[in-house]
Amino acid sequence: SGDDDMLITLKESLEFEHIYYGIENKDCDVYADNIKQTGANETTFDVCFLNEKCSMTIPVLGEHNVKNALAAICVAKRFGLTLEETKEALQKFTPGKMRQNIIELNGITVINDCYNASPSSVEAGLKILNQIGKSGRKIAILGDMLEMGELSETAHKAVGGYVVNNKVDYLITVGPKSKDIAKGAVECGFDKNAISTFDNNKEVNEFVDKLLEKDDIVLVKASRGMKLEEVVEHIIEF
Repeated sequence: SGDDDMLITLKESLEFEHIYYGIENKDCDVYADNIKQTGANETTFDVCFLNEKCSMTIPVLGEHNVKNALAAICVAKRFGLTLEETKEALQKFTPGKMRQNIIELNGITVINDCYNASPSSVEAGLKILNQIGKSGRKIAILGDMLEMGELSETAHKAVGGYVVNNKVDYLITVGPKSKDIAKGAVECGFDKNAISTFDNNKEVNEFVDKLLEKDDIVLVKASRGMKLEEVVEHIIEF
């Protein structure tokens, strides 16, 4: 990625063929511009590849997915596909199971992102929650990020800051490690009265029965081992 401050420094020293892509760095070989959310689950952007330019659409939200699309475009061009052929293929993309699947049922929108979690992927999910074009309360249900080692407390507290930055209305955490998300959020100014922490999914399910209302938008995100799909399944049956 040409947006990576460390990777871009290797540009002159790489002996093999390479293509840089990015969003912030317009000096990349391929970059995206005019990124817009054009639907409840759709993003459009302009791709500039050397002397070519093409408008593209992907059926997912988030700048991180635009970057993923740029990486795919680089590979496609390397193997001889045109931008128009790549555009057609990207429009048919579907995310994997439990990877930012957006479900709308009974007036509630759920962003099901339970496959895995790291600080950067949680931040990406929170950005989608913030930017999704719907009125209603924005609720984040966040579970433990596992296998973080000695960085666990720092990483979870950092996610609390992301919660504040992305204007979440209500925060629910589940698991012992994610209590540090709540602590980090409060330290960054989040209203402690808009936070609930729980030890397991059953407790979360009992709470959301009382909390959720029509038009709420809910992000559900955690490491796979937390099995937060149990919460998603409960909400869509709400």
